Amino acid sequence: MRNAGKLRLGYFPLPTSVGPLLRERLDYLGPASVLDPCAGTGAALLAVSSGVPANRYGIELDADRAEASQAAGIETIRADANEVTGEGKQVSLLYLNPPYDFECGSYDNDRLENVFLRFSSRWLVPGGVLVFVIPQKALYYCCDSLAARFSNHRVFRLTDPESEKYNQIVVFAYRKDQSDRAVYQDARELKHLSYVNYNKLPELESYAQDPWRLTVPVTGPAKFAHQGVDLDSLEDLQIQSAAWFQSRLTLLPAGTLQVGNPLTPLHGGHVGLLCTAGLMNGVFGEGEERHIARWRTTKVTTVIEEGEQDDDSKVVRSVERFAHDLAIVYETGQVQSLGSEASTPDSDSCIVQTSLPGTEDEEVVEDEDDSFPHIRRQFSEEPEQDDEDEAESPDDSDPSSESAEGKPLFALGRIVFSPVASKLIGNGLDFNHFLDRHSSGDWGNDRTEEELEANNRALFRGGKLFSSYNIPENRGTLWIITDADRSLTTLLLPREY
Repeated sequence: MRNAGKLRLGYFPLPTSVGPLLRERLDYLGPASVLDPCAGTGAALLAVSSGVPANRYGIELDADRAEASQAAGIETIRADANEVTGEGKQVSLLYLNPPYDFECGSYDNDRLENVFLRFSSRWLVPGGVLVFVIPQKALYYCCDSLAARFSNHRVFRLTDPESEKYNQIVVFAYRKDQSDRAVYQDARELKHLSYVNYNKLPELESYAQDPWRLTVPVTGPAKFAHQGVDLDSLEDLQIQSAAWFQSRLTLLPAGTLQVGNPLTPLHGGHVGLLCTAGLMNGVFGEGEERHIARWRTTKVTTVIEEGEQDDDSKVVRSVERFAHDLAIVYETGQVQSLGSEASTPDSDSCIVQTSLPGTEDEEVVEDEDDSFPHIRRQFSEEPEQDDEDEAESPDDSDPSSESAEGKPLFALGRIVFSPVASKLIGNGLDFNHFLDRHSSGDWGNDRTEEELEANNRALFRGGKLFSSYNIPENRGTLWIITDADRSLTTLLLPREY
């Protein structure tokens, strides 16, 4: 589908003003079954069958529109029309307003209007009525099908401004029982109407001005069945599959920075690397503190003007540096803008000292001229440590940094499962419980002191992390291994190693 069609998702609904004009042209003899293979919200089918006891059927691919059509009282199947089957010759009226475009196959692509016409016309009883809304240029591609399957064709142009954008026309016709000698003549006349000047086509007027009507025959209830995959069931089952468990952290990665304190203080360089890598963008917090964060890096130019020189000249220097800006939108609607640009000594703004866990002193500047406070943070540089300072660092084997609440101490990266582990997950094993224990420093059951010390050293110095847990109901042992670069975590059983 081309870009213009993609923007509308192939959906060109009938203008509201046209529905009553179409209804005036239809004379129902009694109860009837009516069908719209591209039902949309069902408004058009209701308009052309208003005021009669009708069994209304619709087919719609879009979930929201299918739900609206069902709520309007139309028996709607959410599916691709090509996947719906039903007995032929069971409806009295076929209202068809299909997508306006060509097929997208490898070769020999037909107009979608003609594809839908050929496919759905088999459901019309002989003598049944076709109401076919298409752009005028599509009539050329549909004329052979219309001539072979239908008779008594009448073509009108639609005068609603929305219809005139696409040169929409409506074709009325009766379903023929079989082809006859008039097919060639009908096809030639329809081809001629496909390229005449649009304004020369007869206008669809009210019945009082042009008393021409079609008779809709009587039919009983119809039956349709969807032979393809139930899209609603597929969406419900997707989140329960083993494939979703493996891919969800890649498709919907969890915010690894939303809880817990960093192992080392965050300084300006750290924040810059994290925000430019996109690791500090996302949704964080809970309740009223839930917010969306968006970081960006900006270039700041500082102009320094030195005093007059001996030759009465002035020296102007410009210093360029990168700064960090953050926009925050809270669930309550509050908006804040934060930045790393320091306030100037000459600023008249009110300065309030504050600090956050893991950062150096910050300055919060409130701009009285703005509707929202602008918080500007200044991150000071940490002095380099010498060998003596490093000697005073805590013991690597001491797991004292583990959070008492079991908060994550490291990122798990991409999570993958072995075939046997995937089968256990499919049978109801809660792997999130073991991942939480692993990421919070609980290395599992029956671990030796040497193994625990090795994990604690790897946690601080960088290295492979290994945990072992007993699976409930005597189903064996589960191993969890996180690579040294924290990019991959694997769940497997010992016999698969």
